[in-house]
Amino acid sequence: MARNAKSEYTWERQPGESTKAFEAFDLYCKLGEERSIRKVAQKLNKSTQLLGRWSSQWNWVNRARDYDNEIKRKEIQAEKKAFQAMRKRQIGMAVQFQKKAYEALQSLPIEEMTPKDIKEFMKLGAEMERANMGLAALEQSHEESDETTVDIYLPKKDGDNGE
Repeated sequence: MARNAKSEYTWERQPGESTKAFEAFDLYCKLGEERSIRKVAQKLNKSTQLLGRWSSQWNWVNRARDYDNEIKRKEIQAEKKAFQAMRKRQIGMAVQFQKKAYEALQSLPIEEMTPKDIKEFMKLGAEMERANMGLAALEQSHEESDETTVDIYLPKKDGDNGE
């Protein structure tokens, strides 16, 4: 990188920025929502005027915002990755549960099933099939619309006695 070229990441040490100025900026960033020049000055035993000059010269406010955005972006990426891993794990468990239930169902002698058992198995099988075909939500919306009534009230016109 050329001596005067800016870093791609503004929160990294900039060309020409002294080690002490960068260390102060780094502390400023790491203070997060609690950050202030006064707090950095107290922690480093430096004057607020000096840190104010460094802050202006090295654009601390915007660089800290970029730093915060990068941290948040990484957090979101980690959350997405964890969610995908959880989802994959839970789908695998669900498949194993279904496999065990299917094996148990196959080994269940039909003579030992009551009419209520048969009805429940049929109902559960139909619900699973509908859910997998995306029909459960559609069916529910139709049921809700059949049960819903809407009353419409029209405003009276002048001279209208409501008859």
